[in-house]
Amino acid sequence: MERSVWDDTLDGLEWCLEEQRELLESGEVAAIVAFRPGVDLGPIPEHLLKRGERLLVESRQLEAEIETQLVALAKARGVVDRFAADHIEGKRPAYVDRSL
Repeated sequence: MERSVWDDTLDGLEWCLEEQRELLESGEVAAIVAFRPGVDLGPIPEHLLKRGERLLVESRQLEAEIETQLVALAKARGVVDRFAADHIEGKRPAYVDRSL
């Protein structure tokens, strides 16, 4: 059977998912870029449906993991920002002399 543009697209998606998973596991979430399929692909051939569905499920799972990681990073960043605002940016503790 001759390879189609869909074979190449699914190969590209599979490679991209592997790269995204490696970046997620190494903590480099900001380096993850979305997969962009070509335009005018037309309908997916029937013999590639199962592979396409499997990759779609993997993609959705990875998307959820990335979203969870981004939420955790945002929370951690908020803690760091609050700490920095209270301790680093020139603010000093205020002491009240109660003996006056």
